[in-house]
Amino acid sequence: MLLIWMINIFYFNFIAGQNSQQCTTEKRCQCKKVESGLLADCSGLNLNSYPTFFDGIVTIDVSYNKLNDFPSTLDVPTTLKHLNISGNLLERIDTVKSRKLFSYINNLESLNLSSNFIPLDPQVYPKDIFMKLSKLKSLDLTRNILTQCEFRNLDNVINPLVSLEFFAIDGSQKISFGFGFQTLKFLKHLRLYGSCNENRLLTIKEDYFDNLSNLKTLDISSEIERNFTSMNWTTSLCSLFYIYRGAISKLSHLIYLDISYNRELGLCGFSNITQDLPFTQIRILRANYLHCNAGPSVTLLCEDIKPFINTSLEELYFDGNNIDFAQTGVLYYLPASLKRLTLKSNRWIQNRYTYCNTFGLTNLTFLDISDMNQHQISSDEQYVSCQDFFRIINCEKLRSSSFGTSLNPRVWEACIEQCLNPRTVENFYQQKKQDGVNNDTTNISYPLTCSTPISFATNVNMIFVPRNVEHIVMNNSRLGHTLTYTYFASSNLKSLILSHNQFYSLIGPICNATKLKYLDLSNNRCSHLSAYIFRELIAVEKLILDNNLIGSAQILKDKNIRDLFSMQLKLKELSLASNGIKFLPTEIFRNLKKIRHLNLSKNQLTDWNINIEHMRHLTYLDLSENQILFLSDTGMAFIDSSFSKKFAIDLSLNPIQCNCDSYSFIMWLIKRQEKFKKFKHYNCPLIKPNITDIPTANIYLKKKCSSYVSLIVLAINLIICFLAVLVIVIVYRRRWKLRYWYYIAKRQYFRGYNGVADENRYRFDAFISYADEDRLFVTKSVKTKLEEEASLRLCIHHRDFIPGCDIADNIINAIHQSRKVIFIITEAFLKSEWCMYEVHMAHTENVMSRQGINMLILVFKEEIPQKRIPQKIMQIVQEEVYIDFPDDIEDEEIFWNHLTDSLL
Repeated sequence: MLLIWMINIFYFNFIAGQNSQQCTTEKRCQCKKVESGLLADCSGLNLNSYPTFFDGIVTIDVSYNKLNDFPSTLDVPTTLKHLNISGNLLERIDTVKSRKLFSYINNLESLNLSSNFIPLDPQVYPKDIFMKLSKLKSLDLTRNILTQCEFRNLDNVINPLVSLEFFAIDGSQKISFGFGFQTLKFLKHLRLYGSCNENRLLTIKEDYFDNLSNLKTLDISSEIERNFTSMNWTTSLCSLFYIYRGAISKLSHLIYLDISYNRELGLCGFSNITQDLPFTQIRILRANYLHCNAGPSVTLLCEDIKPFINTSLEELYFDGNNIDFAQTGVLYYLPASLKRLTLKSNRWIQNRYTYCNTFGLTNLTFLDISDMNQHQISSDEQYVSCQDFFRIINCEKLRSSSFGTSLNPRVWEACIEQCLNPRTVENFYQQKKQDGVNNDTTNISYPLTCSTPISFATNVNMIFVPRNVEHIVMNNSRLGHTLTYTYFASSNLKSLILSHNQFYSLIGPICNATKLKYLDLSNNRCSHLSAYIFRELIAVEKLILDNNLIGSAQILKDKNIRDLFSMQLKLKELSLASNGIKFLPTEIFRNLKKIRHLNLSKNQLTDWNINIEHMRHLTYLDLSENQILFLSDTGMAFIDSSFSKKFAIDLSLNPIQCNCDSYSFIMWLIKRQEKFKKFKHYNCPLIKPNITDIPTANIYLKKKCSSYVSLIVLAINLIICFLAVLVIVIVYRRRWKLRYWYYIAKRQYFRGYNGVADENRYRFDAFISYADEDRLFVTKSVKTKLEEEASLRLCIHHRDFIPGCDIADNIINAIHQSRKVIFIITEAFLKSEWCMYEVHMAHTENVMSRQGINMLILVFKEEIPQKRIPQKIMQIVQEEVYIDFPDDIEDEEIFWNHLTDSLL
């Protein structure tokens, strides 16, 4: 079993490989494998002859190769199921090759003979030509030649195709669908192509589809859409003129109908079709462009769509029909089953019909009313001329008279009575006013919010749409000029497109759209934004503001710019391209933590100063086509903070500068080039010719700027070292003064600072500074003589210092609160760090705060060699009072008297 499997694999690879090589090399034909089998695709290669296709091929596409005959049975495998010979030079279908071919490939399921030169003539189509194609499901004969010969027996040719499901043929008035089509039980899809020809089908009568009762989809749209630029025809050669009432009603299984681009059909023909639709199972109706675009405006009457209410219509496409007005109540007849409605490219005038019964369309989720009033805009567009302008006027009069209503839009028609609530707008406003009565409106603050009663807000835009509408398209509808307080009647809105309008100012707020996920306000030339325009749009995930003038908006300079996107916590995509932005505040995107795509292309940014560190989900930042010469260190740091595995940035089409000033930026680009989209296309022209790409420029600059950069780095390091040494020297020399002022400042900040000019503010007459080894001398002698006998107030640290307070703070406080400071100089004093600290602090206090009054008294209790006395104490000895403690007891009395006098 394994051996057989290996032999089969070898055979397939070897034989198929040889044939594939032959197909691709010798015949210039592409052969490739697809899921359903093998595909031979030779379309558009201009073959001189058919290639030889190997066994196993199920699909052959030789379209647009200028072939003038069918392939030979020797070149086509029996396994073939799909054959496409469209766009060639075939002129007949009854050749010897074609007869053999259609007898040989009896497994064929689809055959495409469109866009050839085969006349739709009974002599060209013998009735046995498709006799063997009993498995054929799809046949396309469109875009061939319509002859003047009657071809009433087409059913005899098609009748053998018992499996046929899809049939496409050029619509001709010389062709009819005979009784034989009733045997084609599987024929569900018919396409009557709207070829532009003098023999084009112009009128469809009541019995035209009698033998096609099984049809589910019918496409009788015109060729006018596809040949619009050629202008080698008139409208009448393409368009249906009339469809009789009753023709469509025969198609009881019909689900899909397309009558678009029949520019001469008008609403008269449309009305006949709508009268038949209740007898079908219609779900989708396309009735676009039934009027020539240069024709007059028309009115949509209630009777035009009245039959819709008895259908299960789900999608209605009614674009480009020159409608400017509709009877009030016309929306009443749209069925509740309707899910999708497009009315774009008309000429709508806002009136009461806009609001009538929109709440009844409970299943409507998509509404497109874009491209309004485009006929008023002069352009180079080629208008399709009407064959008979007055015929449209006559049609309008006929419809008006037959329906018994007036075309005057100011007249209330009869169908207004059937509108559920013609006072919808008035009732809505009245309810809002009642709501506002219960509120205290005397203190209404601006800017407005959605909680502000509508009756007290000016310029309110009420958008009345069915309550379940999720998507609204109103682009290119000449709306404007200011988007003020806007209230949507539907709270389920998910996407709103208002691009290509004239909203020069976006004020807002936009209310009752808390589920809105997609908002497009691009191409409005908006130059004014309020900080609260998006405040209520808390669910927005994609916001497009391209092609405006936001760069000149005052809000970019205001302090409340932080609030512009403050509520868009779910925003994933933001586009601000083509807005002339030169600068953005650093924190403008501070709340966009879930943003993935940020587009700022085609602006005038010269650097990047936006903090994006919080954007952990950011995968793409587009800064292309700005004015960035190079990024600053800050800009590179901001972007570095967001680099992740999936992050990519586009700096293409910026005038990147290559010189020594931008060398660090160039190295940054090279180091992270895998993160830059289109990096191979980045260029920065140098003075030296033939160097434009970044990698080559980097090599050149590395040689040119290396010494320059090293010199700058060395100079900067030397300057930094010099400044550091200078600061250290200054601090060291002034360390005691710095300490002193630190504690003084600390005292002033926490406890208040008392000046020394007032003698009454001194708490002590003297602060005794001594070493612990001399405590007995201080407590027995100094304390007795000065405090007890002379009645002086002394500060002794082991007695008067405040417990729990820093020693340094206690020392500063004691010095500051004493009129004099007495130092008991001994060997132990000189060795004590705190004693020397007291010397420095007291000297600083004497110099800085005592206004020239001497406060220092040195008492040398012991004989100390001069060389061992510190410089600071020697300086005090030279400037201040010092006393030697006597060796003889007899002299002590003189010493104490002298010391007491110094204190007093």
